[in-house]
Amino acid sequence: MLAWFNELIFIADAVVRIPEDVAYGRGSAWRAIPFKLVPRLVWRDKPDVRRIYESDWAIRFGYKTPAHYERTAVNLPLPVDGYWNFGILGVVFVSLVAGVATGLLYLINRTDRAATFAIGLTILVGMRFHGSFGKVVGNLIPQYLLLVASIILLNLLARAITTTLSALPRAEADQRSA
Repeated sequence: MLAWFNELIFIADAVVRIPEDVAYGRGSAWRAIPFKLVPRLVWRDKPDVRRIYESDWAIRFGYKTPAHYERTAVNLPLPVDGYWNFGILGVVFVSLVAGVATGLLYLINRTDRAATFAIGLTILVGMRFHGSFGKVVGNLIPQYLLLVASIILLNLLARAITTTLSALPRAEADQRSA
């Protein structure tokens, strides 16, 4: 929880400096969200999304110089990204997306199977909405796919084991009757 307080300095600075010193982004970095969904294996010349989401904003706000691009990553806090792009409405928007994403993960994970619930809970608890909106959204889709695939595989495995175990006593009982 204390880690979230580290972002307060960035939030305060953004509120003070936007739009006087730093112009509104108007969603310019958010246009790169589809790039996150395409693996570099498929698109070798894909734009450097890491630079867009971890460096460009820090350079624009003066937290680092272009010379530090390769050596230092400074994540753009989600509320700052919302505020920088669309003011207070942007903060509300990114907060709603984060809330809905968390709720959907919870709904997907609702199950009475302990193992499935444990895996889903691990993914949900480990998921932090840290970084820019584009980075968060780009990472959510693979997490959803991983969670759904894990739940499906665990349910199939549980059914196979249950079917096998329930068939064993019947086979023994049938042999005794014969």
